[in-house]
Amino acid sequence: MKRHIISIFFLIISCQLAARESPWQVLQSNLEDSVKVRKCLDIYDKYYSPYSDSIVASNVFLSKAFTLAQKADYTSGILKTASLLAGNYVYLNNNAKALEYHFIVLKYAELANEKYYQGSSYFGIGLIYYSQRRWFESLDYFQQAEKSYEQSRESIKRSTPVYLTGVSLLELSRFAEAIKRFEKSYQYARVEKDSLRMHEIFLSLGKAYARMGMSSKAFPYLDKAESFYLINLEYEPLALIELERARLLFHQNNTTDALKHAIKAEEYAQKVHKQTILLEIPKTLYAIYKKIGDTEKALKYLKEYTDYRDTLLGLDIIAQIAVTKAKFEFQKTENTINQKLLENQKKKRRSNLVLIILCIVLAIGAIGFFSVRKERKKSEKLLLNILPESTARELKLYGHAVPKHHESVSIIFCDVEAFTTISEKLSAERLVNMLDHYFSGFDKIVADLGLEKIKTIGDSYMFASGLTSPNPEHAILAVQAALKILEYVRNSIIAMNEQYGVVFQFRVGVHSGDVVSGVVGYNKYAYDIWGDTVNVAARMEQNSEPGRINISSKTKALLNDKFKVVHRGKIHAKNKGELDMYFVMPPE
Repeated sequence: MKRHIISIFFLIISCQLAARESPWQVLQSNLEDSVKVRKCLDIYDKYYSPYSDSIVASNVFLSKAFTLAQKADYTSGILKTASLLAGNYVYLNNNAKALEYHFIVLKYAELANEKYYQGSSYFGIGLIYYSQRRWFESLDYFQQAEKSYEQSRESIKRSTPVYLTGVSLLELSRFAEAIKRFEKSYQYARVEKDSLRMHEIFLSLGKAYARMGMSSKAFPYLDKAESFYLINLEYEPLALIELERARLLFHQNNTTDALKHAIKAEEYAQKVHKQTILLEIPKTLYAIYKKIGDTEKALKYLKEYTDYRDTLLGLDIIAQIAVTKAKFEFQKTENTINQKLLENQKKKRRSNLVLIILCIVLAIGAIGFFSVRKERKKSEKLLLNILPESTARELKLYGHAVPKHHESVSIIFCDVEAFTTISEKLSAERLVNMLDHYFSGFDKIVADLGLEKIKTIGDSYMFASGLTSPNPEHAILAVQAALKILEYVRNSIIAMNEQYGVVFQFRVGVHSGDVVSGVVGYNKYAYDIWGDTVNVAARMEQNSEPGRINISSKTKALLNDKFKVVHRGKIHAKNKGELDMYFVMPPE
């Protein structure tokens, strides 16, 4: 029935468009580009509806309008078309593409000081991170949306960003702060006469008090929200209400009533098929059935939870989002650098007199020149010890380094087996001396092969292959370095036993993929890399064995049979599920 109604709706639209200009007629006309963009946006506002068929069709001409707006340097058109495209891609569950357009909106809004669009882009980015359960990031963007909206002259609902800041705080278990945000949002919602928002706040207050274990405060708020949503047949919030009741009762050891509410939550959720709800309900049902001893049903819901989690939190989606954000930061920083370079060029043209004076000063100070040069070399050498050469050069030139995205690298972790147990038997000085012996040797191996040391964390040593300069054989070099490191460890056994009475055994893990690199900090620079590739490499190391190199299937595929490897099967890795792992066999 619903599909028939939609078809009739589109038929009406088609008739209306036939009697008027279509977006395609506008785009092919001889009008100025900015006029074409305005006309396309007018057509969109009047005739396009929030259904997937209509959105897919509108995205085609909106993309063309966006390109025309950029060509004409028509800021208002760029902001509106990009904003609409971002919203459409969210509706189509393409978060990576939506994020790309949100960052475009943010870039142009900052240049034009358009606080409303800044707020809407922060708000949209926050929603995407929230959907990926990235609470810290969503909180940050919702708070920035709050500030931008406060400075905006547009008439907007101020309750929304305040409310969503509270929701992120709730998910971070910062309950007192969340409740304050909900109360502030409620005051805005009352002024705005927004009944829907007010009942959303009742639901969130109920959730906050439920998670604090305060049933006397939680249930009245949940009941208020439920009566409203039952009248309006809003199944998603009804599922959330039942879920919170189930969780609270479960934690109070009332499994019988908890199960009733969890089953009711599942019934409501199935009517909306929303993955964020479907993720939590089977998780709760699994816990309940496990506690009452129904193993068969517990396993059923555990599988459901895992399937939904893998779909919702797909590593490829998270990686795409991280890369999109990194690209935005790169472009933003690059624009700043270009602007500084232009300013520097202008200054140079006006600085002849200054140069003459400087030459005189340099002549007078020639005596101290060589000592200054010597100290400068020392500082440069120190900088190169902690940063890649290209990054150090950027810092010297511009005062900061641009984040970089690397398509294909190999990340290697080395870690001491049973380090905590060994460290309890050694003094701090002897422990540090031992680590220095091993890590100094690792440093030389890594440097000799032209690889990049990233950092040490306690007893863990991390380096990368193919990071500073792309190399199709980065995985091969990574394994070669790992083999040399284990050989160095074996060759140190006698000396370490004689001097300290104990030796370290290292596990090694390798994984290949894309990462983002950059410098953090101001007073103390720290070069680091981020991305899911780093996380998987760490899991490879954790699942390795003393004196062994454990690699992923991605790394194995890049080795081109240069090394003999043994398949270990699928092994469970924390937060990653079952992964294929392989041991690299030492050369004969």
